[in-house]
Amino acid sequence: MKPVDPRLLRVTPALRGYLLRLGALAVASAALVILQGTLLTDVVVTGQQVGAGVLTGTVLAGTGGAVALLVLVAAARAVVVWLSERTAERTCPAVSAGLRQAMLGAVVERTAGTGGDHRDRDGGAGALAVTAGAGLDGMDAYLTRFLPALVMVAVVPPFVLARIAGADLASAGVLAVVLPLVPIFMVLVGLATRNRTDRQLAVLSRLSGHFLDVVEGLPTLRIFNRARPQVAVIRRITDAYRGQTMAALRWAFLSSFVLELLATLSVALVAVSVGLRLVSGSLDLRAGLLVLLLAPEVYLPLRQVGAQYHATVSGLTAAAAALDVLDATPPPRPGSRPAPTRFDTLRLDGVDLRGAGRVELTIRQGEIVALVGPSGAGKSTVLALLRGALRPTHGRVLVDGVDLAGVDPAGWQARVGWLPQRPHAVCGGTVADEARLGRPGAPAAEVAAALAAAGAPPAEQRVGEDGGELSAGELRRVGLARVLLRDAPLVLLDEPGESLDAAAEERVAAAVAALRGRATVVLVAHSAALADVADRVVTIAAGRVAADGPTADWTATDGLGSDRPVDGRTEPPPGPAHPPAPAALTLSPAPRPAVPVPPPAVPLRPAVTSVPPVSASVRRPGDTPLEDIPEDISVSLAGVRSRSRHRSRSRSRSQSPPASAHRRALELFVSARRRFALGILAGAAALGCGIGLTAASAWLIVRASQQPPVLTLMVAIVAVRAFGLGRPVFRYVERLVTHDAALRGLARLRAEVFARLVPLAPAALGTHRRGDLLRRFTADVDGVGESLLRGVAPTASAALACAGAVIMVAVVSPPAGGVLAVGLAVAAVLAGPVTGRRTQEMVTATAAARARRDVEIVAVLDGLDEIVAFGAAPARLARVHRRDGEIARLAASWRGSPAWGSAAAMFAAGLTLAAVSAVGVAAVGQQALSGVMLGVVVLTTVAAFEPLAGLTTAFAALAEARASATRVFAVLDREPLVGEPAHPRPLPDGPLEVRMRDVVLRYAPDGPPVLDGFDLHLPAGARVALVGASGAGKSTVADLLLRLRDPQAGEVLVGGVDLRDVATDELYRRVTGMTQDAHVFDATLRENLLIARTDATEADLTDVLGRVGLGGWVAGLPDGLATRVGADGERMSGGQRQRLLLARALLSDPAVLVLDEPTAHLDPVTEAAVMRTILDVTRGRTVLLISHRTVGFEELDAVVELAGGTRVPALRSAA
Repeated sequence: MKPVDPRLLRVTPALRGYLLRLGALAVASAALVILQGTLLTDVVVTGQQVGAGVLTGTVLAGTGGAVALLVLVAAARAVVVWLSERTAERTCPAVSAGLRQAMLGAVVERTAGTGGDHRDRDGGAGALAVTAGAGLDGMDAYLTRFLPALVMVAVVPPFVLARIAGADLASAGVLAVVLPLVPIFMVLVGLATRNRTDRQLAVLSRLSGHFLDVVEGLPTLRIFNRARPQVAVIRRITDAYRGQTMAALRWAFLSSFVLELLATLSVALVAVSVGLRLVSGSLDLRAGLLVLLLAPEVYLPLRQVGAQYHATVSGLTAAAAALDVLDATPPPRPGSRPAPTRFDTLRLDGVDLRGAGRVELTIRQGEIVALVGPSGAGKSTVLALLRGALRPTHGRVLVDGVDLAGVDPAGWQARVGWLPQRPHAVCGGTVADEARLGRPGAPAAEVAAALAAAGAPPAEQRVGEDGGELSAGELRRVGLARVLLRDAPLVLLDEPGESLDAAAEERVAAAVAALRGRATVVLVAHSAALADVADRVVTIAAGRVAADGPTADWTATDGLGSDRPVDGRTEPPPGPAHPPAPAALTLSPAPRPAVPVPPPAVPLRPAVTSVPPVSASVRRPGDTPLEDIPEDISVSLAGVRSRSRHRSRSRSRSQSPPASAHRRALELFVSARRRFALGILAGAAALGCGIGLTAASAWLIVRASQQPPVLTLMVAIVAVRAFGLGRPVFRYVERLVTHDAALRGLARLRAEVFARLVPLAPAALGTHRRGDLLRRFTADVDGVGESLLRGVAPTASAALACAGAVIMVAVVSPPAGGVLAVGLAVAAVLAGPVTGRRTQEMVTATAAARARRDVEIVAVLDGLDEIVAFGAAPARLARVHRRDGEIARLAASWRGSPAWGSAAAMFAAGLTLAAVSAVGVAAVGQQALSGVMLGVVVLTTVAAFEPLAGLTTAFAALAEARASATRVFAVLDREPLVGEPAHPRPLPDGPLEVRMRDVVLRYAPDGPPVLDGFDLHLPAGARVALVGASGAGKSTVADLLLRLRDPQAGEVLVGGVDLRDVATDELYRRVTGMTQDAHVFDATLRENLLIARTDATEADLTDVLGRVGLGGWVAGLPDGLATRVGADGERMSGGQRQRLLLARALLSDPAVLVLDEPTAHLDPVTEAAVMRTILDVTRGRTVLLISHRTVGFEELDAVVELAGGTRVPALRSAA
């Protein structure tokens, strides 16, 4: 991105006015700098006259007037500084908010016009969220420091050069020749290092994305015993990144080195030239001093640009990424037709679904069409085409003969109600809030009616972060209620019966049937119950329409591929649907113990409707008598809460105050303390060289005005050159060493943060919104590391340099040294601690406001397709804008502004300079100080305040780091709900039994029990299915067995050992599985599988993929197992994603296997084959299978059903 990108000026009008205001303030600053230099020149020249014995009233009056004017100039410069910083503070939120709104608006527009593929191109929703949130917040440094310095570069040097030319044309010529060389060399170095820098920025982006990916997938990493090794992986990756980054920075910092070198050598050259001409008498002292005072001001803006550039790279990169999103957004299509309020036909005209041919499909108004076929055939693609979210590469989608590509996208989407394959909870509030997504003002009665028709939870129930307080089936029914409430003429339902029990599926089918004649319905179905309600059934296979006919002429065998008839009864398959595993794959069954299994007494497909709370005395017709149930496969029917018989493992950690949290974070950088100390010393040396250069130049010029022999000036000339060379060298070393130390510490901090997150996920993180966690563990963690570079190092270096300046002045003139010490102390305190304390509250409030805004951003991007489809994008973007408004109001408050500190420090510096000048002149008059040393004292005082220029920024960085550390440790200090035992016990060898006794579990301390007095016993080697209504607590049982949660009472035993006594490494070596929300990592197919077993061979991976029906698909991919699957598997279909997760679980080959909905999103043919595989490879292993489908249940040992209502467990007949 260019320093001032024209695209940014177009997108954010506030930036144009900001630049104009900065220009006016820069002109005022240049005038004041010239005036101050002139006054100081008068003071020093007056001092020379006093030293020469000229004590006339005019001279003394002139000195007093100059000192008084210096005070006024100091006050004026303080006002200019305050106005400049306040202008920046108020403009910065407006500019970043404007760009953020434009970027998110472009993302929404692209989604509305072409679907959600852009999120994969742009790095996924997580990367977009980082860019739109913390990334654009990084523009603060660009807008408040870099851009003002850039404006000063354009304004100040011409004014100062003109004034120098009026005093000494030769010096002005030297400066004018060297000045353009600085940016030229900087550009050349920048071009030479651009490719390296771009590569490092790309690596950094991937590193951030990887960190986010593993944080989101922590539960999955835990159950495969890969979470703790990931700590070392993160440390290794960040160490490698540090090495590569430092290699790039060695070149990147050359631009600043060239700037510093040319600037200091130019000033040194001017000083020596002026000194020699003073000796020759061709130049007078007044002109020489004025040139010496103003020459550094020519380069000061350029030096500030160079110093600030690297701090602005992240913000500039985010801004460039946001502008690239805008550039990639196609302009609105001119002449779009308005969407029709009704239509007679929808037609796919020669559409290419999978490159397998042309699809011709006509859908008539008012009919219900079911799309069936194998997973990955293109059914969801048909829905995306019909709702206008995807444009066909070949063919057209016609609405009453009009190409949908020419219809207004927003208008068409307003006519569509859509249930996606994996619904999201995008509001984060109640069920009613989710249902109202498409109709915010819908009456409560209509909301209740839609929820009732869909069988969704009550309107007032909380949904939690991304629906975390709802089961997958409950969330799907909420999504259906959202569609019903929208009352759109076109309804598109993608697997509406998935993750639902039979009773809920029948209710959904009834809701769909009720739409007949009121809306045109196209649904994707993998079950006969839903296909039955359709008027037509269209079979999609390999991207083609394989069959299309009335439902009455269709059986499940035609499209769903199942061997059961449409009435839902299941007959055993004639033979294995998949060949047995070869001996090479270590999934072979172990010897199976004999388990008594009673004969089936009821149909295997549960016919559950509304199940009342059950007790030990209640038995439904058709159930196996309780006395006939084997004792070794049982589930308690007691609904009485019992006390835990397990010892308490509660521990407490005190919450750290901000300062303590920051100190704890910085302790992680202790390994780099020597490098950091070296960097501080190098920084102090660079500042000292700057002060020394000014002092030596002052002595040289004033002494040269006395026209001594040239040889007496040689030491000063050499010193000037040495300081001129030393300053850029030390600055270069300081930047390299401190960055290396910070990156080393940051690598350790990231690894430590992840290590502490491992025991917290998922239970202890459930109260935090995803966007909040995203900011805490990206921007906040990085902010702690940056505080070393922006806060600690500059402050320490400035303290050492200022101390050296005070000592030097005090040696020459103790009174002047005392005045300088007091002035520096006052300025430092005002600019640093006082300002830091005043701004701490605002910094904390701003960090919290930004976190709230990031929550909204992540919610928008996570549920973007649904938000756009339901027309809720404007309202959601308005919520983001309101959060930005909160940040802008905080910035507009003048009470907590750091501008006061900068202005106060500037005024204190001016007062000190005036006081030192007065003291120095008085000392010359008393012959306690020579006229030559007066010039040294005055000009050293000017240079001594330069190290304090960035003190306000440094303490602001420390305040931000304290707030960031507090936010990070607020999560890390939470008590893990699942801890490690003090004295771990091993699990016994061989097959393992599972027993749960009197288990009580609540998600919240004051919430209702999800499980209450729950007992379950699975003998070693038994395979048991757990069924029940959606939301009954089945996945909670899986979480307990996988120890993602611990019960508040009761115990969970595996092999007779309480899981709380088993080390997690030992547990997950023997017990693992597939959770309902298992994560697919943004990596390759191979890497996703190797999470389960790192020593698996290529043959093992290929074989297990073949077992779950993905062998042919993977073989047809150009990159095979090296194919990347995208964020959370978004490049795969729902069925393909599910089978990849199952393959990973089967590859782990544990003694106890937990499978939660392993056949979800699969067509019946694939489901039967996958279940055959599960049954083949799990013989002899203890298996808990959670499912709403009954295929293969006839070969299981028992079926346990959790009843609804109070979620009291009941036992179905074994089968």
